[in-house]
Amino acid sequence: MAEAETRVAIIGAGWAGIQLLQSLQELGIDAEVFDKLNAVGGTWTPQMSYSGLSLHSPRWINGISSHGKIFPWVKDDDESWHSKPDAQEVHTYLNDYVDHHGLRSKIHCNAFITEICHCSKSQQVHVKVQLNGQLVQRGPFTLVVFSAMSGKASMPRIPNNKFEGRVLHSHEVKDEVLKEVVKKNLRVLILGGGKSGCDMIQACQKMNHSNLIWLMRAPYWFMRHEAVSHRRTLLGKLRAFLVLTTVPWFLLKPRVGIFLTWLLGVLIQPAQKGLPAHFDPSRFHLGILDRSQEAFIKKVTPKIGEPKSLEKEGMVLESGEKLPCDVVVYATGYETGFDDIRTVKDGEEVDVRDDPLYHHTVAPRFPSLLVAPTAYTNFGPIRGVTMAQYITYYLAAKPSEAEMLRVARKNWCKQRPKQFLLFGGQVFMREYLYMFLDFVRGGILPFSWLLKAIWDLFINNLYRPLPLSVGVQQQWLGGAPYS
Repeated sequence: MAEAETRVAIIGAGWAGIQLLQSLQELGIDAEVFDKLNAVGGTWTPQMSYSGLSLHSPRWINGISSHGKIFPWVKDDDESWHSKPDAQEVHTYLNDYVDHHGLRSKIHCNAFITEICHCSKSQQVHVKVQLNGQLVQRGPFTLVVFSAMSGKASMPRIPNNKFEGRVLHSHEVKDEVLKEVVKKNLRVLILGGGKSGCDMIQACQKMNHSNLIWLMRAPYWFMRHEAVSHRRTLLGKLRAFLVLTTVPWFLLKPRVGIFLTWLLGVLIQPAQKGLPAHFDPSRFHLGILDRSQEAFIKKVTPKIGEPKSLEKEGMVLESGEKLPCDVVVYATGYETGFDDIRTVKDGEEVDVRDDPLYHHTVAPRFPSLLVAPTAYTNFGPIRGVTMAQYITYYLAAKPSEAEMLRVARKNWCKQRPKQFLLFGGQVFMREYLYMFLDFVRGGILPFSWLLKAIWDLFINNLYRPLPLSVGVQQQWLGGAPYS
């Protein structure tokens, strides 16, 4: 167990950061959270959520836990566990959790960490924080865990040559913005074929606004919600088993993996009518859509093209085609925000943004910094449980910089602090599988445990934190109510 003076600073009060805070406290480790937003909840706060935002996946995948048990949702019956709550319900759920467990005093909002300062002699770290408009220093801490997965909007580098309309990122499209668009019948151009692009199309459709253009480079692949959350039906479990047999193809020939999973009826290309436009594995980021969302999306035929510039009257494509519009919405996702933080070691800046990570977690040249999004062990908040377990291992093992560099350089998965798997142009599924195999090769995850976790998720529709073979493992009592 960690020493009494151990203190951990967590950057990001999204659901993973909140889960990590609670899990560390259960293990006797003092921690506090810093977030630049004005409320807890990350993506799900009113500040960051857009009109029509809901979870990708059902409630049973996204519960937050304490003492090995899932904190109950307001809608806690079996039917609700298989459906997807909207952003407001998720935000309320997370705030209820924070208040129920007395975590509010440990969370600092409007607190933007600008610099992390490590001292090799004391093996301690301080952080510089823009707190309510003032720059202050906090510490000392033993570790800093960067836990923000969607820290800031990702804006495409498209020249704006005096466009006369309005340019928005999807997170700025609130209900009142859409109402104004509908009232004035403004021409809307939505750029992006991923999950947020689909959400923007659905939000416009629900308000009966059809004066829009959906622009993308190529359609994305999504999983069918009903195939993922199959309620343990015989047919659902059989199909899930067949999907598991395609997993090796995502390592060997990812296009074949996409093709086979599409044949099984699990993958769809909702922006494409008829046969798929492609089997490009880089266009699959584990997004999930249900039948209702799919029906809304199929009402709009997307425009395939490469944006070149914004001119006075609208978007111009590389082909020379002009797309007149009044509002441009960049539904282009998020970045972690890691690039906005300086890392200073013994008085000198050390840029670790492109460094390979030890166990996809620790920057070897900056041993007091852990990067949580790159250790993406679970889809929902309970990955914070696994991260807490890893922290107990790391604090006890105290690996040397040389040892961490040796292990990190052998990684098969090539993600870096600045490039989380979901936000790069690489083949996500292959890199994601490589990440788990790196855990196995690194001796912190038995291969049989990995297989069991995959089996439980796909076949049994049971979801638990990924257990490691190192550190202090917390007893897990939770699961879906039908488990």
